[in-house]
Amino acid sequence: MRKTRVRVVPKRAIRSLTGAGLTPKSSLMISVGLHLLLAIGFVAAGWFGRPTPKVIVPTPSLEIISARAVDGSVLEQAAADKAAREAALREAEAERQARAEAERRAAEQRRQAAEAEAVRLAKVKKAKLEAEAKARREAEAKAKREAEANARREAEARAKREAEAIARREAEEKVRREAELKAAMQAEEQARREAEAKARREAEEQARREAEAKARREAEEQARREAEAKARREAEEQALREAEAKARREAEAAAAAKAQALADQTEIGRYLAALTNRVEQNFMYPNLKQGLKCTLYVKMLPGGEVIDVRVTEASGDPGFDRQAMIAVRKAAPLPVPKERRLFDKMREIQFIFNP
Repeated sequence: MRKTRVRVVPKRAIRSLTGAGLTPKSSLMISVGLHLLLAIGFVAAGWFGRPTPKVIVPTPSLEIISARAVDGSVLEQAAADKAAREAALREAEAERQARAEAERRAAEQRRQAAEAEAVRLAKVKKAKLEAEAKARREAEAKAKREAEANARREAEARAKREAEAIARREAEEKVRREAELKAAMQAEEQARREAEAKARREAEEQARREAEAKARREAEEQARREAEAKARREAEEQALREAEAKARREAEAAAAAKAQALADQTEIGRYLAALTNRVEQNFMYPNLKQGLKCTLYVKMLPGGEVIDVRVTEASGDPGFDRQAMIAVRKAAPLPVPKERRLFDKMREIQFIFNP
């Protein structure tokens, strides 16, 4: 009797089987076969009274497939097949990499050969250019030396001619300077005498002009002082006249204002008397005692309408005071001036009510 074994197949093992070139159909067939083998193993174990094998709990990194009794030769054959396929894949990959490496080396050799040829051609071209440049520099140097020799000879001849001409001009210049010096000394003497005579005449003329200017300035200064004194006197007189006129106008205005105020006061007094008389005519108080009086404040509108009345100094008799205010309102409209200027002076009045 063959002994049955229980194994837990890791998930990555199943994946390796499917990833080793097996098609989904082949994987399915293998899976079905494995399950059948496991079922047969369990049945055989039951016939012979074997206890049911326990399932081993996998680690977190493993996937539990199914606990079945599997023939070890099947797994070994599958592992051998997988190893063969992996070896074939590795061999194919090694051949592919070898071909790629060979192609890369061939391309690198071709590139290096092309670079070497380019370097050689560049060196040939550089050598040719350097040779041409050297020949050109030598020709230019030769021409420059010949030109410098010619220029030096010409310069020496020119310098000789110029030296002779300078010596000749210097001799002529010396003669000319001596003649000019003599003439200049004579002219200087003549000019000195003429300058002295001219300076003398100019000094005399300057003295005369300064004397005239001084006299003119003194006369102008005298005239200016006299004009300033005259203007000052006239200004003082004008200021005095203006001050007198101003004082006269102010006195007249003050007198007019005083007269107007007196007239206004008289007119307002007349209206106040009429106002008081009208209020007294409208006053009724049966228990009137001798000597009762109060001071009333009255505020009016143009035309005499009363908008406010109150007692500012009581009589001591509330009934008397109340009747006095009633009499003011009953007497409205109170007699007031029609002229706005006069009315404004009595728009608000206080008067003693003493009937």
